[in-house]
Amino acid sequence: MDNKNKNNRTKINRGKNHSVDDKSSIYQIIDEGLICHIAFIRDGYPVVLPTNYARDNDNIIIHGSQKSPFYLAMKLAESICLSITLLDGLVLAKSAFNHSVNYRSVIIFGKAVEITDKPEKIYNLKKIIDHVIPNRWEGLRAPSERELDETMLLSIPIIEYSAKCRAGQPTVSTSDECMNIWSGVLPLSLKAGVPIGDTFSTNSLPAIELQQYNREQIIGK
Repeated sequence: MDNKNKNNRTKINRGKNHSVDDKSSIYQIIDEGLICHIAFIRDGYPVVLPTNYARDNDNIIIHGSQKSPFYLAMKLAESICLSITLLDGLVLAKSAFNHSVNYRSVIIFGKAVEITDKPEKIYNLKKIIDHVIPNRWEGLRAPSERELDETMLLSIPIIEYSAKCRAGQPTVSTSDECMNIWSGVLPLSLKAGVPIGDTFSTNSLPAIELQQYNREQIIGK
């Protein structure tokens, strides 16, 4: 997945030192995230839709209802823009100007293509479920024919993209060094809480599933 499609949409003009291009780092950001935001034009107006997703090799997979006007608009759009951001920490400087955040982000441009083959739909639905909770699909009731027909899956290729990240301490101007103000990094993390079962659950969430969710799926690790 070498990024050979640099253009005006993906060229990084500011903060070039934060640019990320290698495949492994891009995949790591995508695989660690849980939510992406997708921008597209619907009825002549810009729209941003948050949704969960999964990565299948060089494609991002999303799913929604066949009746959703948003997914229909995405499918028909000539191009969409998808972004994933991981917030690793708040960078607190001695001056307001030098405050920042530590983050990792990827922006992808591309054409969304619908997946219609039923075995391929099941394969990619499994990808999405297992991305949220690894190995969760195993043991679940499989989607019925009606459920598959009602579900739209879209694939966005990871071809035209840009990525940036920031890590480390805040910038301290020479004139601020002696100021009696705390500065540094406040790390942020995402981790699972105590599971809350619904009224139809007669057992508990398997420990292996909870353990796998906390598989260092931690922002700022």
